[in-house]
Amino acid sequence: MTPPREWERQPDETAPAYAALRCYLDQGPARSVTKVAEELDKSRSLIGRWSSRHRWRPRADAWDAHLTTTYVAEARDARRTLAHRHLAISHAALEKVAAAVTALAGDGLTVAELVKLWDIATRTERDALQLPGRVEISGPGGGPVVVDAMTDEERLTRLLALRREVDARIGDRIDPDDPDDLLDPDTDEELQP
Repeated sequence: MTPPREWERQPDETAPAYAALRCYLDQGPARSVTKVAEELDKSRSLIGRWSSRHRWRPRADAWDAHLTTTYVAEARDARRTLAHRHLAISHAALEKVAAAVTALAGDGLTVAELVKLWDIATRTERDALQLPGRVEISGPGGGPVVVDAMTDEERLTRLLALRREVDARIGDRIDPDDPDDLLDPDTDEELQP
């Protein structure tokens, strides 16, 4: 037989002594033997003897640790459930947007509403997956990116470096050997640093 956990009734503990322990445990962090005596209408000395004999303080510590562990596990499970729910909702919204854009009908949604729905769904998805919502780029020493005093070539070099940094942060990589990675999105001409 498995021995009882510390906060459960022990073999040498009477039912009234265990009931007093439960009263003590239920008081939470502000628990006291005096409060137990008052609540159960018992003498303070009797409750004090039970408390000493049955090691209430270490048992209360074990009970508190158990509650904390249980709470942490439940909170983790709740976050996981919430993340799954948000992902399902986000996927459904993204499918709706994709279908509406494909059909160009939009189920009565305007383009602005579709864009807003897309934005909300993708943000929800990123949040559920705990992905960064945005990536910030700064200049040397964390200051602003200065482009006024740059030549066109310097500006292009800096922009390509920033693009590489952004791609690295979000998991993509620019392949300098792949000409498609260095195309101007407006002209499809190769960018030259």
